[in-house]
Amino acid sequence: MTKSPRSKARNIGFIALVVIGVLIYAYGWQATDIDLDVAQDEGRQERVVRALRGLLNPILFERDTESEVAYAYFLVPCTDESPEQPDVVEGEPYVELTPDCGEASDLITVEVFGFRPYSDGYIRWTPPGRSTQTRNRFRTDGDGHFRSSELRVPTASESDELQVIEVEVQWPVGAPRPSEALTTTIERMIETIFLALMATTLGLVVAIPVSFLAAFNLMRPIRKPLGSLLATLLPLLLYALLIQRLKALGAPDVLVDWLSLRPLIEQAYNFGNMGWIGAGILLVLAAGSYVIIFRLLPNPHDVSRRGKTVRYLRLALGASSLLTGAAIASGVGNQLAIAVSGVLGGVLSSVVGTVSTFVVLMLPGVTGLVFAVVLGTLLSGLVESLVGRLQGTAARRALGLMLGAAAGGLLLYLGYTAIFNFYNPGDPMPLLWEITAAGGVLGGIGGLVLGADHSLPLGLIIYYVVRTILNGLRSIEPLIMGIVFVIWVGIGPFAGVLALALHSIAALGKLYSEQVESIDPGPIEAITATGATRLQMIRYGVVPQIVPPYIAFTLYRWDINVRMSTIIGFVGGGGIGFVLQQWINLLQYREAGVAVLAIAIVVAALDYASAKAREKIT
Repeated sequence: MTKSPRSKARNIGFIALVVIGVLIYAYGWQATDIDLDVAQDEGRQERVVRALRGLLNPILFERDTESEVAYAYFLVPCTDESPEQPDVVEGEPYVELTPDCGEASDLITVEVFGFRPYSDGYIRWTPPGRSTQTRNRFRTDGDGHFRSSELRVPTASESDELQVIEVEVQWPVGAPRPSEALTTTIERMIETIFLALMATTLGLVVAIPVSFLAAFNLMRPIRKPLGSLLATLLPLLLYALLIQRLKALGAPDVLVDWLSLRPLIEQAYNFGNMGWIGAGILLVLAAGSYVIIFRLLPNPHDVSRRGKTVRYLRLALGASSLLTGAAIASGVGNQLAIAVSGVLGGVLSSVVGTVSTFVVLMLPGVTGLVFAVVLGTLLSGLVESLVGRLQGTAARRALGLMLGAAAGGLLLYLGYTAIFNFYNPGDPMPLLWEITAAGGVLGGIGGLVLGADHSLPLGLIIYYVVRTILNGLRSIEPLIMGIVFVIWVGIGPFAGVLALALHSIAALGKLYSEQVESIDPGPIEAITATGATRLQMIRYGVVPQIVPPYIAFTLYRWDINVRMSTIIGFVGGGGIGFVLQQWINLLQYREAGVAVLAIAIVVAALDYASAKAREKIT
């Protein structure tokens, strides 16, 4: 029976795939430098066994030790007279060398007598003027005897002076107690757990709002007219341009500070530091803001022009009150923490003081951003009103041309200057105005073609931008992030917290957003049908469905961060990994075994606890 052409082609294709696979793996074998002969080297096998023996025999407890010591002398090179050895005293240990002189790299035999039976010992070599080296370890037999023929004379050790071979036998006495390695490991393991906890918490705070922006089902329906979107962006771009140009022109810092309202924020913080007076100011500000925003002003749902103006005014007043209140609250909290630090300890004062400092540092930039957004919202409303009044497509395209040219030019100007100054600080920027003009032309063409009334999928744009950022951050290993943060904030757990927090934002943001995308759309449709706003829809239709999985993912991430913090410690990020690296580098494998055992126990315990918690929650 002859095979059909199709069957023959299939067989030929299969053979070709096999050949290609063999070639790929052959190249991979060569590229990865797999060499089994190296693994069979006896010296390497002995070192591996020694390391495994230490790792699998962690020094959890230790006892006081007693020891016996004996010496012998060696001469490099040999002379006419042999070196004089210590006298042999009856009942005391002694050492014999064969030979007692020679050349560098020679092998000599060391034989010990009269030591304590069945005890561990060390052979140390001390060349003249150099540090002592531990050369061999041994164990005596029942007669206190040991013979080694594998001691090699150190290289570059020629000298007229005698070289000392010290033999010491040690044995434990007294009751066992926790070893120094165990104590250090427990302290570092606690640091590691809290390092992971702080990193997970910081990542959680940022990842939750980001996850809504990275959820396709929430962002897809959001659309905005091109003209309105450009009008919202222009104040932000102009604010950034103003700050940049003032700094480039060497403007006084006070002028730049006032653009971000830094003096007012610092003054508000100082009010808060006045204790009860600051607390009273905060209460008055909160009460006054509530009355103004929610009582004296008209209904914010009014669709008239006056109603829209009221909504913008509410937004501006609310932002001002929130920022000012945050500054005052930081000062009040700092004073309260100082007041109770005598009772609760200085830790609370330190934490609150750090948070207060962070708030005051961040508020100026946030203030400028918020007011730029408020101004952009006002301008966006005006543009929407203007587009509604324009008659004909030509007028709307002309408005789109103007707004697009302005936004495109500003975007390319700011982007180009930022990138160029990052890589070439202080150098003159070539083609700056040409690139700015090109941005204006491209933006103007886009605005002219689309028109100011063209509806853009703003939600999808934000969705893809956020997703791209999260994917980029997630692709960078925390180890690399740890190296960067160690350079920035120094060696210690703070660098580890920042590295793991940044990676946690990317990982949790992805997990959270995918959970939002998989929720039941029924409650959302029902709530939306009642006329609820988008925030109300998220509050009552989305949040109740995602709380349990969010908690489960957060616990799981804490478990992951505990494991990752071990690796972060290798680059100076604090935690157990830092001391583990030191012990391994110093060939202290028994101490390293304590750290490895602690890591395994803690990771297993956290994994079990988080699994049980996820079962209860979900």
